[in-house]
Amino acid sequence: TLRPEPACGPSSSATAAPFDPARVVPVLERLQAALGDFDLSAASAALAELPDVTLPGAAADELDALRRRVEGYDYDEARAIASRISSPSFCVGIGS
Repeated sequence: TLRPEPACGPSSSATAAPFDPARVVPVLERLQAALGDFDLSAASAALAELPDVTLPGAAADELDALRRRVEGYDYDEARAIASRISSPSFCVGIGS
C-alpha cells in the first residue's frame, strides 16, 4: 500500500518483542543519564538492551538515529532523540 507505516504499533517481525513502554522507557532514561554524564560505557550498555524491541516505521528510524548519534559521540542530539522516544506521546496506545 501507499499508506505510511505507523510510527509505533504492531510489527510483522516475529523475532523481536513488541514495544513495551514499561520496559523501554527505563532503559532510555538510563541512556539519557549516561549521555548527560558523557559515560560512553553506560550509554553503550543501555543501547545493548534495546535491540530485541520492535519499533516499526519512523520509530525504528529514531532508534537507528539514536545509535548513530551515540556512536558518533553526539550526546546532545542522542539525548534529544532518547527523550522523544521515551515521551508518553511518542507511541500513544502502545502496550494498552
